[in-house]
Amino acid sequence: RIRMRHPDRTTYLLRVWLPDRPGALGAVASHVGSVGGDIVAVDIVELNAEIARIVGSQRELRTAIDEIVADLERSDR
Repeated sequence: RIRMRHPDRTTYLLRVWLPDRPGALGAVASHVGSVGGDIVAVDIVELNAEIARIVGSQRELRTAIDEIVADLERSDR
């Protein structure tokens, strides 16, 4: 998703799918600039979803490790 602002202060939200190759995003940015637009934000949706999945997995693993450590500490008493 690309948020851009046009000189008349109108804000647009564009959603584009780009090939995984150098220059693909640059071509879009160049075109936006050529019509007077200003890109104010870029969100990488697929990557953001993958990061959220990984963070969730880490939380689950951390909880499981904490439970194992607590069990070990109780058994040492």
